[in-house]
Amino acid sequence: MNITVTGPRSVGKTTLCKIINEKINFKYIESDDLLDKHLQHLGGLSKAIEKDNNNIILKLGCKLYSELLDGDKILLDLPGGAINKKINNQTEFKQKNREIISSKSFVVGLLPFEDDDKSIEFLFSRERNRKHFLYMDPSELYEKVKKDYLALKYAIIETSSVLIWTRGRESHELVDEIIEKLDF
Repeated sequence: MNITVTGPRSVGKTTLCKIINEKINFKYIESDDLLDKHLQHLGGLSKAIEKDNNNIILKLGCKLYSELLDGDKILLDLPGGAINKKINNQTEFKQKNREIISSKSFVVGLLPFEDDDKSIEFLFSRERNRKHFLYMDPSELYEKVKKDYLALKYAIIETSSVLIWTRGRESHELVDEIIEKLDF
């Protein structure tokens, strides 16, 4: 069994994956780190994104996720942008990513609240403290978070084996709920 955890930026994917892995001891792979290593010829993942190489990133991601999830006991921390068909318009590779993770892993989708406004506020409050958004105008950042979240929400719902509403709950409580849903 493989597990993929996906959701919007700042929902807590990485934190939860690390705690899950302490309990189940799978091979933990953070997608951004994996892509960064394979994109060194372009200066790494951040530089590839800056240079608008999204097609290259998504194509590589499809290949890597497919190969990786052919294994067993993999815990993949996957950003929602890898499956979101409405952002940056590389729908072919994002659809392929959804198919790969859905067929080769148990997909845990994380969303903050059932209410979109609360979710956007929660994510915005976390995003504005991230180093790459510190110099962005708060109203522009809010609109970006809103647009990204609303576009991503349905891709997560469609792709997930189970949906977990984080609602600002404690990490260990969420991990226990996720592990219970895995039904080992």
